[in-house]
Amino acid sequence: MNLQEQFAILVKEHDDMENDLQLAEGETYAYLLSMLPIECFLKEQQGKGLSWDYSEMRQEAIRFRKQSSTANIQISRHFRYDCSRCHTHDYFQLNYILEGRPVIHYGDENYQASPGDYFLLAPGVPHWIDSYADDIIILKVYIRYSTFENTFFRLLGEQNVLADFFRRILYEGDTRKGYLCFRTNNTASLREHMLETYRLFLNRVEYLNIILECRITELFCTLVRLYTETDPSGAEGGEPAGMGKILSYIRKQYAAATLEETAAWAGYSKNYLCRLLKNGTGKTFTEIQNAIRVEKACQMLTQTELPASEIAARTGYGSIKHFYRVFRETTGTTPNQYRQANTGEAKN
Repeated sequence: MNLQEQFAILVKEHDDMENDLQLAEGETYAYLLSMLPIECFLKEQQGKGLSWDYSEMRQEAIRFRKQSSTANIQISRHFRYDCSRCHTHDYFQLNYILEGRPVIHYGDENYQASPGDYFLLAPGVPHWIDSYADDIIILKVYIRYSTFENTFFRLLGEQNVLADFFRRILYEGDTRKGYLCFRTNNTASLREHMLETYRLFLNRVEYLNIILECRITELFCTLVRLYTETDPSGAEGGEPAGMGKILSYIRKQYAAATLEETAAWAGYSKNYLCRLLKNGTGKTFTEIQNAIRVEKACQMLTQTELPASEIAARTGYGSIKHFYRVFRETTGTTPNQYRQANTGEAKN
């Protein structure tokens, strides 16, 4: 049996072990601290020509194939002495440095990481991690590119360095600076947040997909709030609003905002705002507004007993017929079918 075959067996044994793993609160760090059999094997084979070909894991469909079809986030530990070649993939990767000082190679550059660092890579950026030491512990969060907009819609409407990064990648396809780094000085609360998030993932807890989306959203918001400077001022200050503020305004005023009012608020003509939104998001003003209205309608359908006619009025639709048509085009069901499927009740 050659090295590559031995390695493949160890990978499968590791996956089988984690599928049966159940960690109690506080046990995650000890688990990460331990050297796994696959890591001991990689350490022993240094310099013997073994390399990990990531070609199969470059695609979302393969990376997420073992999870449910609704899963948008996956977490794994990075193996010490990892021997992967420089590679790319079509999803986002967030590396959290728990211990040690690995070197992250991306494009033609290198980044000397420290404990507590978060290093975010966009899809398509060539990279590999130099982790040849016993004391290195890294958690990797993989986030689908294809569903990112739906999963983190609210984040994309904000005005900060992280939202700007995602909008640039998603809507403009610009990966010239396809990375972001947050140095947190190993903040204890963020460390515990990541350890607990990984424990929940390993334990495959109930409602895991929703929990992961909430916890990663909370992480993003905390990183932006604590470790970047934001501009809290609005468009009223005389300067035209940026894309983030425009999307945030549409979200806040989703029921009543019109194209004319939004353009006036943002400081642009209607035609220019239309081009700006289309170029920046790939969607028209109406498409963006309808997506938010239907999202709010879904919340009301599952969280209240309001009839569909009242929900239509509250979300800004002038007629119940128009509301039903847009809702069905967006969700594939009628409002009453959606309510019954998610609550077991139907209400006219």
